Parts: sequence; C-alpha cells; structure tokens
Amino acid sequence: MRDINFSNKSLTQYFYQGLDELNKSRVCPLPQEFIYYSSLTLDKFSSLDKFFSPENGQKENKVLGMNLLEAEFKASEEKKKIYKDVGDTILVQMALFPDYLKGKALNKNYYMRLGKTAYFNMEKLNCTFYDIPHFYRLFSTSFEQVISLIETFNSSKKFESYNDYLISLPVTDEKAS
Repeated sequence: MRDINFSNKSLTQYFYQGLDELNKSRVCPLPQEFIYYSSLTLDKFSSLDKFFSPENGQKENKVLGMNLLEAEFKASEEKKKIYKDVGDTILVQMALFPDYLKGKALNKNYYMRLGKTAYFNMEKLNCTFYDIPHFYRLFSTSFEQVISLIETFNSSKKFESYNDYLISLPVTDEKAS
C-alpha cells in the first residue's frame, strides 16, 4: 500500500528526502550526488511503461544481460542509452524488488556485476552526470552501498510488489478532441 504524500512535491523530491535522511544517519554516508541520481532513477522507473520494455506491443521483462552484450555492437550514443538503462533497471530491481531476482536462474551477484559493469562502461564512453568528473565510475564502485540504502528506504515504505511502486499513467485518447 502506498503512503506517498504528493502534496506539493515531486516523486524525485519524495525519494531524495527519504534517501537523504537515511543517508545522513549512516556511518559512511554516500555522496549527495549519488542520492540525487538514485532519486531521479526511482522517479523515472516509477512509471509502468519505463520499467518494462514494450516489444511487439507487450510489456515484457528486459533481458538485461543480452542488452549489455548487444550494446558492444552499437554506435556510441546507443551504447550510452543501453548501459544507462541496464544499470538503472538493475538498481531499481535489486533495491526495491529483491524477491524478483530469486526466481531467476542467475544469482544476485550476477546482477550486481551486471549493474556495476553497465555504469563502468558509461565511464569509458565519457558519459557525465551534471559535469561531475568520473561520476559513473564512482557510482559503479558504490553500487552495493546505494542498493543497501534504497533497500532500507524500501523496507520503511513497504513497496512489496511492482503494483505498490509502479504508476500506470492514464491512456490519453487523442481522437476524443
């Protein structure tokens, strides 16, 4: 069940405030930039159409390992998009829905390495986040800590399933106007 209070704040602000509060209570807090990036990612992936990739008109789970491998054969700009999508998707899945990975043939360590590799590969392509030097390399080295922080946030908010977290955006009927 959602307890999100939307009064005058965006989802990014909601996630940022919750993660920042938890982060400040940690012995070794993460950089604020990591909290902000995670908040943006949680906001972005709160929409049902962003969390699953539409293929053939259906909402299907992304095949993240294959996407990462296929990125090697793409142009630089396409690689960046794929790496970011893979890293961000794994961040959300591992932090908010760890039970989702239990049904997979591969274990949590595999997905952890996959996410770290995706972010590290972005660094090799000179990707930037608000002109912060080496952001994605640093983010990849702190991936486990970021996931741990979001897991703690999740346990306090009780996003137990995709249905509790994901927002289904209303379908607009363009013909009605």
